[in-house]
Amino acid sequence: MTPPADERLDVALVSRGLVESRTRAARLIEAGHVSVDGDVVTKHSTRVTEEAVIAVRDTERWVSRAAVKLVAAIEEWKLNFRDAVVLDVGASTGGFTEVVLSEGARHVVALDVGHNQLHDRIRQDPRVTVVEGENARYLTALRLRECAPDAPPITWVVSDVSFISLTLLIPALVDTVGNAVNYVFLIKPQFEVGRTGVSDGIARSAIQRRDAVRRVVNAAAAAGLTISGIQLSPVTGEHGNIEVLLWCGGGQALDTQEWNNRIDAL
Repeated sequence: MTPPADERLDVALVSRGLVESRTRAARLIEAGHVSVDGDVVTKHSTRVTEEAVIAVRDTERWVSRAAVKLVAAIEEWKLNFRDAVVLDVGASTGGFTEVVLSEGARHVVALDVGHNQLHDRIRQDPRVTVVEGENARYLTALRLRECAPDAPPITWVVSDVSFISLTLLIPALVDTVGNAVNYVFLIKPQFEVGRTGVSDGIARSAIQRRDAVRRVVNAAAAAGLTISGIQLSPVTGEHGNIEVLLWCGGGQALDTQEWNNRIDAL
């Protein structure tokens, strides 16, 4: 009987589609993020068989760690992106885009004010329309059609933005896309509390953080969105900042008292 063929672990990660290059594979292995048959392996030249079960830690599976935040929202609220057409606002390297594609989204418009940040794996996906150099605060329905003329009508919006308050962004997005679609916002209190509320890049006051979240939720409600879910992100932001996920547009709406209670519990 011929024994199963084997190959180096870094090669196996690439051939199985778990990572995009041997360089990244080696880095993940050496950092202790890869296991083989349940045991962490830190030597990238380790030989593994075709039958070996290889796993990459979820936080390292995606093109950015922000992806884990959206995964948490999907799992908590049972969000369904199958056949969705998604506008990803603040796409950056593409973490949110990658997640919704993995969940069955039909098409994603990946929009960002910056340039050349999107990971090549996402940029080259035919299901993705890349829109760079566009400030979502000034987005309009006409401008969106100009930037993404071949994209079907948007049915979902996901947003992970920095250096701008969502209270300014949400009205523009609702004017552009409407209030009949679903939205998931990542609220970053460090960009909502103002400069006086931040110390060493961190929004440290729990009271100010909750007030910031409340302002964003109120802005969403004022724009005509249904408030459906509020929860802490399982992954902190830059410098360890606490962040919050907000779902708008779901079937079950939280009343004002319910959402205030959830904010108070954050």
